[in-house]
Amino acid sequence: MRLIRGLTMTKIGFKFPEDNANKWRGFNTAGIATFAGHRFRSLAREIAQNSLDARNPDLKDGEPVRLSFDFLEIPVSKFPDVEQFKITMKSVKKAVDEQDNDKARAFVTESLKVLNAKTIKVLRITDTNTTGLRGPCEVGTPYYALLKAEGQSLKSSDNAGGSYGIGKYAPFTLSKLRTVFFSTTWQDENGFQKFVQGKSILTSHNRGKKRHDAEGYWGKESGFEPVSGADLKSVPEWLLPVGLNKTSGTSIFIVGFNEFTKSWRERIAGSVAESFFRAIKEKQLEVNVDGKYLLSSDSLDSIFTNEDIIKSYDDLPDAAAAFKLAHDFLSTLDPNLPGYETSSTENVKFGEVRLHLRIDQKLPKRVGVVRNGMLITDRLNGLKRLSEFKPFVALLTFQSDKGNRILRQMEPPAHDAFEPSRIDDDKERRAVQRELNKIAKWVREQLGRFAKDAVQDTVEVNELAELFPDDTPGDAKARGDDEVDPRGKLRVRSKPLPTKKRKNSHSSPPGGGSGGDAGATTTGGQNGNGTNSGGGEMPEGGDKTGGNDGNTGNSNAGDPIELTNVRAIKKGTSGRSLFVTPPTKGEVELSFSISGADTDDKLTVSSTSVGKVVAGNVRLTTVALNRINLDIEFTEKFEGTLKVIAHAV
Repeated sequence: MRLIRGLTMTKIGFKFPEDNANKWRGFNTAGIATFAGHRFRSLAREIAQNSLDARNPDLKDGEPVRLSFDFLEIPVSKFPDVEQFKITMKSVKKAVDEQDNDKARAFVTESLKVLNAKTIKVLRITDTNTTGLRGPCEVGTPYYALLKAEGQSLKSSDNAGGSYGIGKYAPFTLSKLRTVFFSTTWQDENGFQKFVQGKSILTSHNRGKKRHDAEGYWGKESGFEPVSGADLKSVPEWLLPVGLNKTSGTSIFIVGFNEFTKSWRERIAGSVAESFFRAIKEKQLEVNVDGKYLLSSDSLDSIFTNEDIIKSYDDLPDAAAAFKLAHDFLSTLDPNLPGYETSSTENVKFGEVRLHLRIDQKLPKRVGVVRNGMLITDRLNGLKRLSEFKPFVALLTFQSDKGNRILRQMEPPAHDAFEPSRIDDDKERRAVQRELNKIAKWVREQLGRFAKDAVQDTVEVNELAELFPDDTPGDAKARGDDEVDPRGKLRVRSKPLPTKKRKNSHSSPPGGGSGGDAGATTTGGQNGNGTNSGGGEMPEGGDKTGGNDGNTGNSNAGDPIELTNVRAIKKGTSGRSLFVTPPTKGEVELSFSISGADTDDKLTVSSTSVGKVVAGNVRLTTVALNRINLDIEFTEKFEGTLKVIAHAV
């Protein structure tokens, strides 16, 4: 495309720069691969986060950033410079054919089908009440960081949501052409400015004797600049900034939109609600998903109870659980609900920290952490094992900019954890870890204040020493016997007596996880779904695996088997040497959990010296009354009472 203005000729089209260094970039792009596993969730999180980071500072309180996801279908002829793009894609096809890359070949084959159809699908994402992507297209501006820079995140503040500069790759995971267009309106001293530009991420390819780079751009061919000013007259109407003539904002167009599931609207709405419920609740963000779902402060609760959205997670059980948990966390922000409590503290490093708490018998004992309106994690070190409290949910928020800034430094690219090891300075890292530990301790103190379960002081119960031993491997060795029978300590907890069921599980004692006889019998249900009627406290284990609300086995095994003389000795931080006597002959499946006061946390087996690992359990063949010793390693570190459940296979 050529535009003639007087004697000046502006060439606008798709162009992939020549590579004179004889390099080669293949199909696998790290930035795209990062988000390929959960595409809609990643898209929703990254887009909403970027829009919140670009919030217009002139907005009044209660005026939200507005974000919309809209489905379009346009004639292929309206795709800018489509014929030139087809030529490029054919060159890419030749390159991947020569490399015999099946994944890349399948992608290019599908891309050519999209380009040869009559219409092409587009997902348009627009934010308003934001600053837009401020230019010009030069190093040091947000526009340049998004379109041209590698590994750079240029935000409006140090405590903004993103930090790695790779969130911009999320939209490319949903394009069958790996092509995205950007249209933005931003303001400088000369008034409102508009940029439109496209970007493709393909593979290196040859055209004739010239090597071309994997990344190409649609726009001004000279300098790979965005289309602006008078040249905007040549831009297809569907690519112009929507409703952004007199206000700043940005539209992103995912061309060749891959709506690989019919429930993509539900997935996007659910993902935004799950991650940004606090920002929506506090009227910082409002989202419209293709006119079907409006996420606002008033409608948010209905999103979490929408049957279509819940059903969209049928094939994603982990995502369904996260969605439900986010709804529980949302309830902590409503002071009118029963069981609501709140408190705050001032931390020397993080500033004001606030805890929102709800106590209810149906809640799962989890503490979520929010940064800048986005839920980051519910697995903060020191707050993972909380069995000693009444059922509750809590939300931990950091109110100061300095606190959010430190948290941002500790997040991985997926923004789903806080990892102090990411802080380079040793002194600073130790100081941050120390203050995080203090915050976790404070949270536990508040839980003890508001959600304390009725527990008596630790007492010696000599009559039960045989049932609750507490020995270490060293004690066993001193006796010359791997099986020990020492005295131990028992925490006595006031609980209603359970309905009597068939016995099928045993618990080893607490005592720092040392092991010993495991003779305390608990009630167990069929098919591995047991509920523990007692047990010791569960000290912090430092893992990333959540509890399972009492489902200790989740096995497809058959009838429960009552084991006898079960004993366990600690081996390292994540292993046990287990002794067990089966009463019958046959194939048996053993499942394990950390026994808690109200729920049991499932333990997943990684290796066993006897039998084999099946779905995180141990399956082995037994001989009646023939004692077995097996060394087991679990996937996580833990301390405390080990619960063993046996079923026939």
